[in-house]
Amino acid sequence: MKNTKKIILAIVAIALVAGVFLGINKFFQGSDLEKSIYITVVNDTTGEVLMEKTKFKTEQETLGDFLEENKEKLNVKMTDTQYGRFLDGLLGLETADMTNGPWWMYSYKSKEKNLDMKIGEAPGVDSIGLNEGDEIEFHYTLDMGM
Repeated sequence: MKNTKKIILAIVAIALVAGVFLGINKFFQGSDLEKSIYITVVNDTTGEVLMEKTKFKTEQETLGDFLEENKEKLNVKMTDTQYGRFLDGLLGLETADMTNGPWWMYSYKSKEKNLDMKIGEAPGVDSIGLNEGDEIEFHYTLDMGM
């Protein structure tokens, strides 16, 4: 009888740990349904707004996949790294000096996920899940946001 209780408690503990892990993982996942997202692109080195809250329709789940899908339209350049894809270029502006910048950084807002991440807070493009109404602001900047 004691062994049965231990087995049941172990199963419950494993289920709880798995549930917490899946819940956290799901927090950053996007929807695979068609959704509208809004993109703003700013060149902070000149103060020029290159694209202002432009609506895009996508079924892509991650920001990285959205950028890949719109590679030609947004003139996207990305590099594959051990940490995922790294954004090198957007709308013709490319990072030439990784040490001194300017670099591409972004902020991310999701009403659906109740997230408002400033520049430097958002994870890599392959870790951001896209949901209906999300807003992403890309900044070509010397400010790392940290």
